[in-house]
Amino acid sequence: MADGYLLDTSIASIAFDAGNRSHVEVHTRLRALGDDPIWVCSFSVGEVEYGLHVSPRIDAMRHETVRNNLHLYKVLKVDRHTGQTYGDLRGELFRAYCSTW
Repeated sequence: MADGYLLDTSIASIAFDAGNRSHVEVHTRLRALGDDPIWVCSFSVGEVEYGLHVSPRIDAMRHETVRNNLHLYKVLKVDRHTGQTYGDLRGELFRAYCSTW
């Protein structure tokens, strides 16, 4: 029996985002894994948060849905707050220093 599965940021972001065109396929495959826990790293949470910060054209409801879906998965610590803080900080740095914003 496996101790679970760890999603990388690419797959996690699709799993969290019901608006992604590959969401249904990824979600179906994840459900097929059975009862073993599915994990994401807190830094993947940070990467997804960063993506939300730099995607202002995506509507607020979709952002909220992604954030709510984050909570459906177990998060490997450093901790969830580290990932959130990482995403916030990276988003602020992008806005402050990206010349095309």
